[in-house]
Amino acid sequence: MSGERNGKIRTPRNTGRVWLRRMPMLRASPMAMSWQQKMSPRKAGRRFPALADHNQILLQEKRALGILLREARTAKGWSQEKLAEECQTTQCYISHLEKVFESQSLPSFDVYFRVLWTLGYECEIIVKKQ
Repeated sequence: MSGERNGKIRTPRNTGRVWLRRMPMLRASPMAMSWQQKMSPRKAGRRFPALADHNQILLQEKRALGILLREARTAKGWSQEKLAEECQTTQCYISHLEKVFESQSLPSFDVYFRVLWTLGYECEIIVKKQ
């Protein structure tokens, strides 16, 4: 990491962050953060409360799809390994689809729809006004 040279603050190589000088800990300037860091789900709730609610709704919907996926798989008598073989994926990923946690990345609805289609379910998204 490059540091101070001739009393000037230098930016570390391969990053867009500007490091602050003479602080107890090195901290990145908020102005130098990338848009991905600014819009991460954890920070989005603090800046945009509506986004935090949206993320919670998505998490609840995907958990419900995970429960449906497990019930459909067990009703058909398939193991996670058998379903993974049919979907050309791994048993670990099927387990991830069935148990979605907040700290994990959320799979897309398309992935759930394709796996449920393999089990004989037809899925569609219905949008209605509240």
